[in-house]
Amino acid sequence: MLNGIDVSDDQGTIDFGQLKNDPHGQFVFAQATGGLTVTNTTYRTNHDGCKANGIPFGAYHFFYAKDPGDQQAQHFLNFIDGYEGTLVPMVDVEQDSLAGFSGGPGDVIAALIAFDSAVRKSLPAGKLPIIYFGYSFWSDYLGGNGDFSGHPAWPAAYNSNPTLGMSGTGWASWTLWQYADNGKVAGIATNVDLDRLTSLDPILR
Repeated sequence: MLNGIDVSDDQGTIDFGQLKNDPHGQFVFAQATGGLTVTNTTYRTNHDGCKANGIPFGAYHFFYAKDPGDQQAQHFLNFIDGYEGTLVPMVDVEQDSLAGFSGGPGDVIAALIAFDSAVRKSLPAGKLPIIYFGYSFWSDYLGGNGDFSGHPAWPAAYNSNPTLGMSGTGWASWTLWQYADNGKVAGIATNVDLDRLTSLDPILR
């Protein structure tokens, strides 16, 4: 089991020289983009800091259901071009993804399939994007949709049970798990999300 973090502009400037020696410095995902227009100003610095310190690094996109999935994917891929990192990308789908959205669960899935299809084309054969989701949001609002069951699953569920059940999500097991959003790690002044990873192999590019 590996311990890591996911970050965004909210974490500000990170000292990766300190982070690499922290128990939670074994991998990092950083937000690159969101929707059609959002970009994170710290993303490329975070990429370079991880690369310089040998920390496995991946990019993620915050998904907005109101925006066409294929266009979101193009925005994401354009922004991370040359800064992709060593890990497959992740798309973040949660309650806040419904901001400004007037459709239903089926429309969310359709837009997410379009996003996924476009991003998959940028990856080596057999590699799939990670689906990060709010556990209750996915299982309740989206009815545990199983269209992405072959993808690595990254549920957010804040508890201390390492045998987090995936019943009702469409996945048999998780690959990553965000288990806290108030972590303290070396090199970061703010609270940060804490994550566990079963193995690097499924998410290496």
